[in-house]
Amino acid sequence: MCELSDTQASPSAMARTLCELEVANLEGRVLVTFPDGSKVTEPTYLGEKVVLDLAPGEDDWLGIVGVDKELTEHFSAEEAKTLCFSAQVSAEDAEKLDDIDNKMKRVLNYSVMRDKLTWKNMHNGGNLVVMNLVLEDTAQPTVLKFIETGRMMTGSGKDFLTGCLHGKDLKDFKCKPKVLLECVHDAREYIAINVTVLSIIFAPRLRRKMVEHSEVEDAAAMRSAARFRYEF
Repeated sequence: MCELSDTQASPSAMARTLCELEVANLEGRVLVTFPDGSKVTEPTYLGEKVVLDLAPGEDDWLGIVGVDKELTEHFSAEEAKTLCFSAQVSAEDAEKLDDIDNKMKRVLNYSVMRDKLTWKNMHNGGNLVVMNLVLEDTAQPTVLKFIETGRMMTGSGKDFLTGCLHGKDLKDFKCKPKVLLECVHDAREYIAINVTVLSIIFAPRLRRKMVEHSEVEDAAAMRSAARFRYEF
């Protein structure tokens, strides 16, 4: 239904940063028209697919805040399965994503034609952006890269992702995603631009290791404290 085409093969070729993108140049291109007249449209920028680097600087990383427990259908008319997750962007980037949403509303005229449905913005509360890792039943999966003990592990698919997590949660990692604003998804409850991850680098968060006293040590400390004597 919505194919990644050659953008998947080389996500860096067309990737732009959000600050480089001029919202006025956004347009829409119809991908599919169904018998009932409904359409699937993809955002375009100067006639090209919209591919964005959401963490372009060397020290720019996005913190992952939430992850779905199960895979879901990427689109209702195709078999590809994705894992949805949310990451936190800067307030400036969140505002730019809102500008993109607002421009696409005008381009597609949904605010007038489909006012009974909610337009679900790419950015929601807490400057969070929901993205999709394409993992199963697809010829064009998301390229997954994990930094692990000084090495870069590259692969795709759910099994590779699970193996690289080593039992951790995806929220224990930061990420650098390159994404495609793939198309406007018309669900029964809402309308939204699908943010599909083409390639992503994960690096483990560095956390302070928490070490606590055991119950045995607690009890020993209490016995010892009871033997304290006044100091004069």
